[in-house]
Amino acid sequence: MYAVLVRPAAEFMLSYRDKEGLPLESYDPWEERRGILTYTCATVFAGLLSASKMAQLTGNIEESKKYEKAAREVRSAILKKLYDRKAERFVKMLIKDSSGKWKKDLTVDASLLQFILQECFLQMTTGL
Repeated sequence: MYAVLVRPAAEFMLSYRDKEGLPLESYDPWEERRGILTYTCATVFAGLLSASKMAQLTGNIEESKKYEKAAREVRSAILKKLYDRKAERFVKMLIKDSSGKWKKDLTVDASLLQFILQECFLQMTTGL
């Protein structure tokens, strides 16, 4: 199961990230808008962390380390880019404006609950 399902998914998540570690643009859960979503980033963080644990359990130690390192990079990028200090909370998403600059979308949205439900917030604030 690890080689057929987990490794390919983890390798995709590794490859589909920007230079700072955030997943690249994708659609929101309702497929209405594209951007870099806290929801997606939290899911990728959890996925890479789980892949690391699965790799460890199957004796793929180097892959385990690689996936854990990537999860830490995603976590660091989330805290740096998706947390708004002024609002004192995580943003819904980053979207590009007409000039190509990233802007924070502060809309309170149900997708942010996924962040809490996956316990990503706890893991991000206390470490892996």
